[in-house]
Amino acid sequence: MSGPGPGDAKYYSLIYDGVSLLFTGVIFELIFGILITIVTIAVVFSIVYSGSSMMANEDYLVNEVVHAAAIIGIITNLIDFVIVYAYYYRGFTKLAMADLSRYSIGRIGSIVNIAGQVIGISLAALLLSLTFNLSNVWIVYLMSSPGSIVGFVGSVLTMIALYRLGDHFNVSYLSAGATLLVFMAAINLFNMIPGASVVVGILGLLIGIPALVLLLIGLNEVKKAVGGKLGQQQ
Repeated sequence: MSGPGPGDAKYYSLIYDGVSLLFTGVIFELIFGILITIVTIAVVFSIVYSGSSMMANEDYLVNEVVHAAAIIGIITNLIDFVIVYAYYYRGFTKLAMADLSRYSIGRIGSIVNIAGQVIGISLAALLLSLTFNLSNVWIVYLMSSPGSIVGFVGSVLTMIALYRLGDHFNVSYLSAGATLLVFMAAINLFNMIPGASVVVGILGLLIGIPALVLLLIGLNEVKKAVGGKLGQQQ
């Protein structure tokens, strides 16, 4: 039995359902990204301010910041896990059912992202069991490397699928947003370098948020185009 083709109502129905899931996932990712950035900045400044007020030594501050970052990392990865599975994986699965050769890479990327989040949660939990100071804080960056690298690969794979989706339906917003997010994923790798986190965080706000907005606009345009095709089938 042959699968759905570009002219079939089933094809457009699968594309529409998949894009709808991805659209919702990007909304949650955008909201969550803004909130976690605000919370992270507030927590770090709170620890530094409290430590300064109590005349705490630098080793104490380093340990507190690392443990706070580990807790935030666990929460972040858990929420990301739910978003990726519920919306990205399921969304790309729908798209792959419509066109396996074009969109299966997005489903693979989602699985890789989930693996990265599991790694991130495991290593963040390990960080909580250790004590850090100025002499061994480099271990934090070393331990964060595996999750960051796996996450980068997953992000690139999913963005390739979204770029293909935008290109297929001639929606430049979607292709542009996917390209920017690949660039942002590469920048995030610099988190593995000591002292680069603040700069990466700022770039995340300046590049990541506009890129997600472009994805939302692009996915919405694809939904309209596919909805029109479905209307013609009825």
